[in-house]
Amino acid sequence: MIAPGAQLPAIVARLCAASMALVVAATGRAGADGPVTTAALVEEMIDRSAVARLPDPGYRCIQFSSYDRASIAPTEHDTWFANGDAGHFLRVEDRDGRTEHVMVDATGPGAVVRIWSANPEGTLRVYLDDAEAPVLEWPMADILAGKGPVAPPLAHV
Repeated sequence: MIAPGAQLPAIVARLCAASMALVVAATGRAGADGPVTTAALVEEMIDRSAVARLPDPGYRCIQFSSYDRASIAPTEHDTWFANGDAGHFLRVEDRDGRTEHVMVDATGPGAVVRIWSANPEGTLRVYLDDAEAPVLEWPMADILAGKGPVAPPLAHV
C-alpha cells in the first residue's frame, strides 16, 4: 500500500537518454475505503459508472524527460530540431561514493507507468520516501528487456 503523502520515487539513473512518464494519483475508490489492493484496483477498472464520475481526489499526470532544452519554439529554426537529449537531469548527487543523476523527484502517491531509453546504460535506482537505500536497483538495459524484476509483456525491447 502506498500511504497518502508518501514520496513518489526519486528515480536515479546513469542514463544517456530517457523519458519517463508518471501518473501521480490518489486513487478514488480503491484507496478511499481501505487499502489499495489488486482486487480494489480491478473493481475500479471494470466499474462502468466510474467513467461518468470525476475521481475524488483528482488524478495528476507528470512527466520527466531528458529532452534537449535547446529546442524551445518552432520559430527558432537553429534549435527547434535539437536532438542532444543525453545528459539532462534534474540534478546530480553523490551517494555512497558514486555519482547519481536524478531524473525524477516527485511527492505523493503514484505509479510509474512508462520508462523508455534509447541508450539504456547504467543502473536504475528507485528511492521511496527519502530512504537511504533504493527499493529497486537493477541494470537499466535488463529492466527494459524484461530480464529484471519486471517481466514481459510489461517490459519489452
